[in-house]
Amino acid sequence: MRVLAWPAFKNKNENPYNWLLSTHLVNIGVMVEEFSINRLVQGKFDILHINWPDAVLNNKNRIIVYIKSLILLIILISIKMRGTKILWTVHNLHSHENYYPRFEKWYMSKFISLIDGHISLSEEGKKALLNIYPILKRMPGFVVPHGNYREIYPNKVDRDESRIFLDIPLKAKVVSFVGQIRPYKNLEKLIKVFKEISDENVYLLVAGKPSDVQLGEIIKYEASKFDKIILFLDFIPDNMLQIYVNASDLMIFPYGEILNSGSAFMALTFNCPIMVPSVGAFKELKDILGGNYVITYDGELTAEKLVMAIKEITKEKVLEKHVLEEFEWNKIAPKVLNVYKYLLKSSY
Repeated sequence: MRVLAWPAFKNKNENPYNWLLSTHLVNIGVMVEEFSINRLVQGKFDILHINWPDAVLNNKNRIIVYIKSLILLIILISIKMRGTKILWTVHNLHSHENYYPRFEKWYMSKFISLIDGHISLSEEGKKALLNIYPILKRMPGFVVPHGNYREIYPNKVDRDESRIFLDIPLKAKVVSFVGQIRPYKNLEKLIKVFKEISDENVYLLVAGKPSDVQLGEIIKYEASKFDKIILFLDFIPDNMLQIYVNASDLMIFPYGEILNSGSAFMALTFNCPIMVPSVGAFKELKDILGGNYVITYDGELTAEKLVMAIKEITKEKVLEKHVLEEFEWNKIAPKVLNVYKYLLKSSY
């Protein structure tokens, strides 16, 4: 079986999800290749596997967005005419920046009309998808969970070593936000909420690269003159990620609206409990892993909710390694392969 994936391997440093999936598919006999126009023209593929069709929309230049979107739709029409099945793994229900809502609605309707099936990363995610795009009920839809990141990130530095390196008191309670920093992740809101906490033993650790200079300056301004907020606003190499996460007692992701989060799985991979809004896949994840590891909140994040979560966390509540076994990639890749096989037999 020959699969053209967008992306397959090239975004490993930004998000290892695709690299892990593609690597494990190769291990079970699937020929997975990175999407490119040259490969598309030169070869015949059984499956085109698309992950983020909304990626072409995340540009402030309207003309570039229009051109890239139209080119992608033409490519999909061309490859579909050659008999290739098109599969969409749904990471987002809409683009994060939402620059062009009217155009996006048109573009996504055209995109959906060209695919042959879709994968959601949770049952809750599938429900949300079908609610927004009911036309997808007519075609094959599957649920295959997000995998963990245990085999990709080093994890040899313990809690005390991490805190000594970062100059954080060993007995402090550390809440952290680690990962790419983008507007929809509500980090500015988190900092404002954190500044309302009076406990001198609680720290906020923020590590990650802002998506643009302006956002970085806003974060620096909000955190200024508050020595319990520690900032590392830069790209985090794989070998450094363990230091920021292992220094934490609790990782928080105060997203305003989110369907899935690779960052949440990254935290759990390091046995770090997470605090997340009670939306999308997070509710389902809490049902699977339990409230010791996935703390959810309803409505807006407040200082009171954050303080309550901090009090719930103790070092005895450590995520046992076996808890994430169902999220191992050697179990996920065969499920995706079964989706491929189903689509190739489907007459949709």
